[in-house]
Amino acid sequence: MKRTIQNNFFLLKKVWSIVPMYIVTTVLMQLLSSILSVSNIYLVMIVLNAIYDSSSFSRIVLIIIILGLLSLFANVIETSISNIYIPQYKQRLYENMQLEIYKTSCEVDLKQYDNPDFFDKYTLAMQQADSRAVSVVETFGAFISLVFSIIALSTLIVSLQPLLIAISCGTAVVSTIISFKQVKIQLQFVETVTPINRRMGYFQRVFYLSDYAKELRIYNPEALFREQFMTTNDELISAQTKKGEILRKYQSLSSLISNVAYCGIMLWNAFYVAHGLLLVGDFTALLNGSQMLNRNIVSIFKAFQSVYENSLYIEKYKDFLGYTKVKNGTVKIGSQSIAINLEAVSFSYHDSCQFALSDITVQIKEGQKVAVIGPNGSGKSTLVKLIAGLYAPDSGNILINGHHLSE
Repeated sequence: MKRTIQNNFFLLKKVWSIVPMYIVTTVLMQLLSSILSVSNIYLVMIVLNAIYDSSSFSRIVLIIIILGLLSLFANVIETSISNIYIPQYKQRLYENMQLEIYKTSCEVDLKQYDNPDFFDKYTLAMQQADSRAVSVVETFGAFISLVFSIIALSTLIVSLQPLLIAISCGTAVVSTIISFKQVKIQLQFVETVTPINRRMGYFQRVFYLSDYAKELRIYNPEALFREQFMTTNDELISAQTKKGEILRKYQSLSSLISNVAYCGIMLWNAFYVAHGLLLVGDFTALLNGSQMLNRNIVSIFKAFQSVYENSLYIEKYKDFLGYTKVKNGTVKIGSQSIAINLEAVSFSYHDSCQFALSDITVQIKEGQKVAVIGPNGSGKSTLVKLIAGLYAPDSGNILINGHHLSE
């Protein structure tokens, strides 16, 4: 749990460093919406009780006017924030986070591009980083507004029917447990389809890139591609179907529990109204308030659920940012001759148990012409890429004109 909270605060702090007003406006908008919803329940209860008690019509009109003005004010504020400011903040956030990802991808050790785990995390970072940042901010704002709403609604219900608090909380807890199960299933689905979607993207690239157009016409691999494409698509359909069948069961159970609880609360309150123990306004307030309280309790648990879900993606995002960076040298060569020294250089590719190059020591003097020859797979290209600084050696030193390549 501690790790989960730390991950979310890591991303929240990142958003604050980029666009702090995005957090401020999101919290303000959600809190204002919550205040308005709770106020509506209180004011409707007052209006109905006033009608039942035959209060003066002017008082009823005043309450309705207050309700209308509150709604209008909240709507103007929410419309301005959501349509003018929030899109700007989101785009600025997207820009900064994507630039950070691009920068990391250019600095990471090139041999990681042979690592499928790196590609999966890279893909998730590109697709999810900014959307998860938005989710963290919205979850933070929702949590604050939900806490306010729960306190206000609980105060109302306890003053009228304290037992309904227990019913609403019990229903919400069961619904939350089911929701957590659904989140875990959704994450497993995303992890399953990420490599499948990457393969689907490969088929698309092959057919629209001009580099492959000639080869497609010369070798005619249409039958092979068709078979592989259909197989990959069947894998995607199978994963979607499996997820859908499991989610259907959980969602049906959650809906059944919610409907039973709602009908029970309605019958309970109707009994009290029929025996003169509750006013009509109280009945309406309890019915609407208990429904809203139940939704808010479920939502606050879902906020924790979102915190947990976001943490899983943030962990992968942090892993991607944490890949070892290769420090590029800044030695200026210009038109001068260069001397290259390799001192006990060894290098292996990711997940390989063998060295592509092992303990290589070479001295190439200024003006000397050297040919690197050998059979396929002997390490010629690897050696050149190491000298060019595209790969970093596992051990040993590479010097250009006496300067370390990493300097």
